[in-house]
Amino acid sequence: VSVLIAKDIEPDRINHLIFDDFSERRLRFFAFAIEQRMRVFHDQHFAYIYITHSDMQEWGILPEDVEGLVNYTLKMSDIEVGVLIREEPTRTKLSFRAKFHYNVEQIAREHFGGGGHIKAAGADVKETPIAEVLHRLETIFLPESQWTPMERIV
Repeated sequence: VSVLIAKDIEPDRINHLIFDDFSERRLRFFAFAIEQRMRVFHDQHFAYIYITHSDMQEWGILPEDVEGLVNYTLKMSDIEVGVLIREEPTRTKLSFRAKFHYNVEQIAREHFGGGGHIKAAGADVKETPIAEVLHRLETIFLPESQWTPMERIV
């Protein structure tokens, strides 16, 4: 950072442009995803946001436009694990984040063939409908009585 500052490069401005410079469309999409696609399970300290391929098409959203969306699940004080599930035509991508007591790398690896780090991990599930991926995710974190029926999951 000191080298960048010495060259009159503004780290705060670069940080803002990378992480906080949203178009109105992207910001409204985040609001839609949080309002319409987020499921929160306070007793299990778990939340997820799912995005279908048709959501992305309807909103004109690119994969890079959802970067950082998973972090909003962890802004709730009692949520320890957040997951973003994004459907693509031939795969479903999962992004896991954790605060303190969970190893999401292990969850991503053991249940979805993914990997990463203890507090940030991901997985690509190929040729599997998003509803099936969501159901599998719910079975990991929730008691059976709270599973969303398959026909209502998406």
